[in-house]
This record gives sequence, C-alpha cells and structure tokens, in this order.
Amino acid sequence: VALAVCAVPGGLLPGGGFDDGAEGWLLEGSGFVSEDGREGACLAVTGDGEDSSAWLCPVELSPGGIYRVTFWARAEGGGGCAVSGPTSVNRDVVPPDRWTRFSYVVRLPDRPLGGAPDVAGSDRVVFRLGQWHWKGTIWFDDVSLTPVEVAHVGPGDLGTGESVDGSTYRFRADYGSEGSTYARPLHR
Repeated sequence: VALAVCAVPGGLLPGGGFDDGAEGWLLEGSGFVSEDGREGACLAVTGDGEDSSAWLCPVELSPGGIYRVTFWARAEGGGGCAVSGPTSVNRDVVPPDRWTRFSYVVRLPDRPLGGAPDVAGSDRVVFRLGQWHWKGTIWFDDVSLTPVEVAHVGPGDLGTGESVDGSTYRFRADYGSEGSTYARPLHR
C-alpha cells in the first residue's frame, strides 16, 4: 500500500531559495540570512539550547487542505530539533551536519485556522522554519509548500497503515511516514 501525491502547480511561499533575501519572512528570535546555502543564500536560526526561534511566513491555506512541505536543512550543534510547516500541523526533524532534503504531506484541520476567513473559506496561517531547544545553528534552503491531491495505490485502494486480513480491517497510524498527519480512513 502506498501514498501517491500529485502536486498542483504553484508554490505558496515566497523566495524559497532566498537568493533575493527573506522578503515575506519575519524572524522571531535569533537568526540571520546566510550566504552558506546549497547554492547561494538561505535562512538560519540559532539557539542556546533552552530557547526557540523561527522564520515565519503568513500564507493563505484552506482548512482541511492537503499540502506537501519540502525543504533542505543542515545543522551544527544539537539538543532539541528543527520545527517546520504550518503552525497548526508542524513536524519536528533533527537535521544532520550535511544538506539533507526533508519532504512530507500535511492535512490541515477542518476548523478555522486562525484569523478571518476570506470569501473562499481560506484562512491565513503561519508557516514556520525554526528551532526548539537547539544549541547551535540550523540552516534552511529551497523551501516549498505546494497543494497536493492524494491517491492511494494498492489492493483495494487502502491507505498507508491500513490492512485487511480475511474479514478483519486494521488501521495503524504511522506517524513517521510521509503522510503522517493524513490518513485515508479518518473523516476529520
């Protein structure tokens, strides 16, 4: 059983490569725009092991929408973790000391996401790239947030974590999987 996602054209975040700076992003805590990206500039956050800091970007997303988050990260130091994604459904990762690609699918809550909904029912939410209790620096580059459509590939179109054995159906959420916040059998 596999989760297949198809990207809908158009990324939703400004300046994913950051070669033109951090326009559209706001730094909360300690960090900087660095020239040590994969190929040019990138965003960085720093921590003392007991704090948090993040680059924040307001973005228009649909309640219940499904999106792919992709970014490259590397780090010096250790302790806590890097935080990424919409604040309502973020994912924590521990980047290694070399550039590594991270990619996952998130399903946003059905409830309003914060702020005033526009006429299409969308809400402005905050996308975050940061650190929590990290002692050192974490760099982020080539960041994208893209709407996706989900297809389930496999016997009976079951989703990740679903199985049927004879007449017994089972679902076991895999929170480490690509689609950890999305599960086909869940209504909400």
